[in-house]
Amino acid sequence: MTTIAFYHNARIPYTPEDLGRPTIKGIESSVLQWAAALTQAGHTVRLHLPQVAAPLPYPTVTLYPLRDRPPADIALAVNEPDVLWNVPAERKFLWLHNALPLEKAMRKGRLWPLICMKMPVIVSSRWHARTLSPLLRWHGVHVMPLGIADVFTHHPRPHAPPPHVGYITHPYRGLDHYFAMWTQRILPHCPEAQLHLYGPQALNHPSVVHHDTVGWDQLPQILGRLRCVVFPWDKPETFCLAAGEALATGTPVISYDVGAIPEHAGVTAVATPDDFVRATRDCLTDDGLWMHHHTALGAMPRPRWGDADFFSEV
Repeated sequence: MTTIAFYHNARIPYTPEDLGRPTIKGIESSVLQWAAALTQAGHTVRLHLPQVAAPLPYPTVTLYPLRDRPPADIALAVNEPDVLWNVPAERKFLWLHNALPLEKAMRKGRLWPLICMKMPVIVSSRWHARTLSPLLRWHGVHVMPLGIADVFTHHPRPHAPPPHVGYITHPYRGLDHYFAMWTQRILPHCPEAQLHLYGPQALNHPSVVHHDTVGWDQLPQILGRLRCVVFPWDKPETFCLAAGEALATGTPVISYDVGAIPEHAGVTAVATPDDFVRATRDCLTDDGLWMHHHTALGAMPRPRWGDADFFSEV
């Protein structure tokens, strides 16, 4: 039996009870789900967090204070390698979720501990692996796609849904850019279309429908009613769980061809705003094309937590 310890200097408190709630973010969700999958595989798993004062046992993981340093067979630092200083472990890894330019790694003091502790880096996409500085890859890089939660599954739909487009990410990730395309170039070709926004966005337009941020108790059903989901940001994502979750429900995803989102099987990745407009129009107006995409998505594999025991392969 292997003892595996996650060390996460999380700024916001969380516990396994938060999994699936709208307040939890992708990194925290991934930590909890991988910990649960490793426990299911027979490992002993600890999660060290700064807000924990004493060990708290849960069925899937035991929470420990971040300052505690009991021995472990494997220790994983979430984004910040320096949290593993003085942690007694046979093997150490940096699980890197965000892009880390070399200049930032040096300024934040993350390069030296990474090199000194001889830590391989775990990333979630081939794009992220390719773009890492050679110094960050000094002791090796492993690509492990994030798992898509089992609540996001494909249910065949008998017909194409209404022309409702979902925007389910942060507003700074291209919402203004997409809204201009929406009002000027998409709505004139599909005047009955609706743009559904989830979260604290404020756009006033008859075609826009606002919703609160939702958790797993509602999100799979919501995705299953949308015609498509759009990610119009032109900055690279290292994985994008939201895109993977939409695709897993059989809902087409349209994105710019940047970063790791095009690595998700079945994404419609476009190069220019003209292509983005054209892809959205086609998805909204061509029922046959939509059914083809929806059916094809159901046959495409999605990474799931627990599909493989990562540490038996590295």
